[in-house]
Amino acid sequence: MTMPDACDLDSRATHIETERIAHQCPLCLTLAAAVGQATYYDANERFATPVFYCKRCNLYGRIVTAAQIKSHIPATSYVQPQSESKWLRSRAGFFEYILKVVDQYSAKSDRQRSLVDFGSAYGHLIDIAIRQGFKSTGVEASRELVEITRARGLNVVESVDDLPHDIDVFTIIDSLYLIQDPVTLMSKIRMRLNNGGIAVIRITNRNWIAGIKRLGSSNPDLSVLGDTIYSYSLYSLQELLKQAGMKVVRVIPDGGAGKKTVWQKSLGYKMFSLISHLSCHTLLLSPGLIVVATSNEMRPSERTK
Repeated sequence: MTMPDACDLDSRATHIETERIAHQCPLCLTLAAAVGQATYYDANERFATPVFYCKRCNLYGRIVTAAQIKSHIPATSYVQPQSESKWLRSRAGFFEYILKVVDQYSAKSDRQRSLVDFGSAYGHLIDIAIRQGFKSTGVEASRELVEITRARGLNVVESVDDLPHDIDVFTIIDSLYLIQDPVTLMSKIRMRLNNGGIAVIRITNRNWIAGIKRLGSSNPDLSVLGDTIYSYSLYSLQELLKQAGMKVVRVIPDGGAGKKTVWQKSLGYKMFSLISHLSCHTLLLSPGLIVVATSNEMRPSERTK
């Protein structure tokens, strides 16, 4: 997904004093202080919003209203039909790589595996998965994209609540950061996974950059976090999964595999991914992380079999 340039705030935006502003962390539920501000936008303007940081969970979050989120989503390029061909060119190879990760870590079975892509957008990942033999479903909140993908014959629903409780694989690619109640979402996903099922989650990895920007500044511009509602580190994602009854089984630094991008960005992916590997994952500096997770335990019904 693309975000506006993380540059100076629009001249119409009002400077936000972060003192005395706090917000509840969605994971530990403690009040976390605002530590900076970041650009947000809708179809009409760009403006500044406060950003809080939960030290306990290593999680950044945007203090924004539900109305602002609702007006923001339609303005993003990743839900606009005219941007579809661009996203397909740049991400098709990456989705094929994600499915290779799925093949490596999902339970092997003779039957057709079911896969759900949460935040399926244009349906590219589920379309590729179908061609590889998966029984695929998308979950997409944009009604316009749901109608477009359904017209192509793809199976797309608007909510996790519409899914059965027998899913082998969930993919959550650059979608988790937009969820306002992540614990509830991941709990619902865990309840719908088959015994031995997995979730493959891709998150951006920018919290360490935000930490550097905060050094020596009481109200830094943290627009490097993009249009995130919640920005996760590996630790905060592990905390989220733990609360949802899940656990991490593998962490893969995103080295840009399959992505078509400018050479400078591609070089950055490879360089920071190499650092992560050479440090045995003690320095996770890659632009993104791919995390494979599974349920902590079998369903009660499975234990009795």
